[in-house]
Amino acid sequence: YATVEDFTRSEGDKVQLHGTLNDYTFVENSAYSFSPVFLGGQIDIYKGEDLIGSVGVGNAFAFDATIDVIFV
Repeated sequence: YATVEDFTRSEGDKVQLHGTLNDYTFVENSAYSFSPVFLGGQIDIYKGEDLIGSVGVGNAFAFDATIDVIFV
């Protein structure tokens, strides 16, 4: 799986995924969440049961899959 350790929206960082938001599950701190918005920490990205990516974000940054992910 891919690893990003310093994702920073203000620097223009984006995650590119194939498909739609509904194809993926975003997990923070090993607990599934129903929201695509996470505050700091590590976000794991799953497609089905497969871990495909891990994104590290700072405490002052919210990762929002509807903003920070480009679907192609």
